[in-house]
Amino acid sequence: MTIEEVGAEDAGRVFDLALALMRDLEDGDAELVASRRAEILAAWARDPQMMHAVVASERGEPLGIATLTEAFAIYARGRFAILSELYVAPAARSRGVGAALLDAVKALGRRRGWTRIELTASPSRNHERSVRFYERNGFVVTGPRFKFVLRSAEER
Repeated sequence: MTIEEVGAEDAGRVFDLALALMRDLEDGDAELVASRRAEILAAWARDPQMMHAVVASERGEPLGIATLTEAFAIYARGRFAILSELYVAPAARSRGVGAALLDAVKALGRRRGWTRIELTASPSRNHERSVRFYERNGFVVTGPRFKFVLRSAEER
């Protein structure tokens, strides 16, 4: 298995795996996101530093991704990352791919000087399994996250 940090030049591969995650979670916005593929990829290309991505693959076949956005907060004592997406293809699950992606994310964070990595475990049918996975990999539950949608579906 190969783990590599990739950028906007690999946006299509990252997008496809993130979309697979959305579909796996039965996210109602998955098809809207799919229909906006070109727009989303163009936004990343215009600002390649907006997102960091790590891809796991084997013999050229993508197995999973982790995507992160850098943020800054006083409570975090400076720069930190938000793990936006972590996805492992169904055929590659329970083979250590997710843990390897998290190890690569942690190494990236150390190189970039992040003080922490935060994430939200989506409340899905596998929520408890996800929580246990993150805890096994050193993450600590700190509470729920909230969101406020700035644009309606019609405006997107």
